[in-house]
Amino acid sequence: MLKRIVLVLDASTAGKIARTYTFDLAKQYKAEVLGVAVLDTPWLTAPQPEPLGGSAFKIQADEAIVRSTQSHIDELLAEFKTVCKQEAVSFQALEIEGFPANEIEMASYQGDLIVLGKTTDFHFELDGHSDSTVKHIAHDNPRPLIVVPAIPEKTNTIVVAYDGEIQSARALHMFLLLNLGKGKHLHIVNVNDDPQEGKELISLALKLCESHGVKAEGKILKKSHSTGESLLEFSDKIKAEMIVLGSFGHTLIRDVFFGSCSKMMLKKSRVPLFIHH
Repeated sequence: MLKRIVLVLDASTAGKIARTYTFDLAKQYKAEVLGVAVLDTPWLTAPQPEPLGGSAFKIQADEAIVRSTQSHIDELLAEFKTVCKQEAVSFQALEIEGFPANEIEMASYQGDLIVLGKTTDFHFELDGHSDSTVKHIAHDNPRPLIVVPAIPEKTNTIVVAYDGEIQSARALHMFLLLNLGKGKHLHIVNVNDDPQEGKELISLALKLCESHGVKAEGKILKKSHSTGESLLEFSDKIKAEMIVLGSFGHTLIRDVFFGSCSKMMLKKSRVPLFIHH
């Protein structure tokens, strides 16, 4: 059951989209939202080449940057609190100092689910937007996470990438335990050139969905191109509102979450990705 959502607060456009998505999710499941903002002082004050005698200037410059960033964070947290009150969403706000990925992972121990945009900006445009924090958290996966690229159309249709490995089985199980499958129609997708093998693997997932009272059907896709591309094409075809992934399986996710395919999934998916392993 979903009780508390850990929402990553940052200055990116993707972060704003993730906030809207989180508020809708919180209202739907009557969950509390823990908004987490991180003051990234390790990056803001990182050593840089400087001329002889320039250390005093560097200290002053660092202090000014930290003060400016702190001001932005204060505004971000104030806006978060205001919107939560307007949306009648139960909330807590937390500011932490340190490396964003590490601090967010530690904060996530207080919640059931992490939600963040597909890119983040903790430096308020000092260095542009980045997906490094997203990749770090997806790799460590201290809690299930939803990476939000855009607000999806509500079709109640979910694609579950299922290769029969333990990671994809865990992802589906956690998705069901959090009750995110309630009222949804799940498509359990296996990319396989052997239809019989695919059918046998999918049957296990269908039985699990049945035990949770969730409507589901199986789909076997032939390996015409990469697994990631196949998943995205099928997701677009049936107008899925989310894709469920186990992030480090032996076949499916090795293809999806390493190298160019990883970047393609995070960049090109038009719907949120639920990631757990």
